[in-house]
Parts: sequence; structure tokens; C-alpha cells
Amino acid sequence: MADLETLLRGSRDFGRVLDIGCGQGYAFPFIDQHLRPESLLGIDIDANLVKRGEALVERCSCPAEIRVGDASKIDLPDESIDTVFCHQSFHHFTEQQLAAKEFLRVLAPGGRLLFTESCRLFIYSWWVRLFFRHPMKTQKSAEEYLTLLRDIGFEFDSSDVLTPFSPWSRPDFGVLEMLGRPVKASHARPLVCVVARKPSL
Repeated sequence: MADLETLLRGSRDFGRVLDIGCGQGYAFPFIDQHLRPESLLGIDIDANLVKRGEALVERCSCPAEIRVGDASKIDLPDESIDTVFCHQSFHHFTEQQLAAKEFLRVLAPGGRLLFTESCRLFIYSWWVRLFFRHPMKTQKSAEEYLTLLRDIGFEFDSSDVLTPFSPWSRPDFGVLEMLGRPVKASHARPLVCVVARKPSL
């Protein structure tokens, strides 16, 4: 979340926020406290996770709701959302292009997409493959995610993008750096964070 805050540079006026792939709503406190939305809607395809997230919804200071929904077919009208928040969810989607098109459709002109994602380098690491299951054929590099968003119609420049090399995302979990042997960042990055906009009319 810190990387996202860096890119937002103190921005306000996030309006109606949609949290895509919200799971149990772990990001709700961050959204509520840092984005100060006019309203918050979280959707996730897993009904069990949505049920567990109801407690966090009740703690939000803004009008908030969580419900079952499909990111590739969002049950909302066109241009009905001001901010789409997609944090560490996109790599779970099998229909990524459809989902990105839906993000653009539901956003009002000038609306923002707050996108933070694990990339192929991270998802393919041995320990992630050992403990988690992901649709491996849809995984992308940071550059490929950025290209996908641009091709769909989102706008952003280099100042709107971060590709951090966080210790927890490295194959050694940052142990070598703790031992005084920092690892040089590779060209392929494990994470990407971007604040993108839907073009204004």
C-alpha cells in the first residue's frame, strides 16, 4: 500500500470506490482511512470470502457494501464509479482483458484505476508455486500489464508507475540483504503499481 500512497502524492476526491477482488475486505480499512471515499463497494467471486468480509464493511465510516461479483462482468452501470481499486487480485483472473475493459467501462470520465499487482517473476517463484495455485498461463511481466492497460484505453506516464523490488517478493525473502549482501534488482520486476486514468470527455 505504501507504493500506492507514493504515487497518489496526497490526492483526494476519490468519490465512489469499487474494490475489485476484495476477498475478505482486508483493504477496506486502508481505503476508508486513506482514500476517504464517498462510498465503497467491494466485489469478489467467492461467496465465502464475501460473507467473512461483512464485519469489516460495518466498521467503515462511509456507506459501504460487499457482494458477490465477477470482475469480467461487473454488475454496475457505465460510468458509475470514480475509482477502481485492484490490489493483488488481477493475477487470479483468467479473463484479464475482459476485466480491464470492465474497469474502464464502469469508471466515469477522468476516473482512476489504482492497480497493484504481483508479476510473473514473483508468481513463478518456487515458494509461491509450492503454497499457492494460480492460473499460470495468464501471468504477465510488469511491462505486459502496463501494455494491457494502455491498449484497453487507460492513460498514465512514467511518474504514475512504480516497479518495486520489495524484500518479501524476492526468491530469498530479502535474507541476503539482511546479511549485508544486497541483491541487484533484475530488469524483470516482481511487482508493479500504477495509477491510471480513464480519458476525460
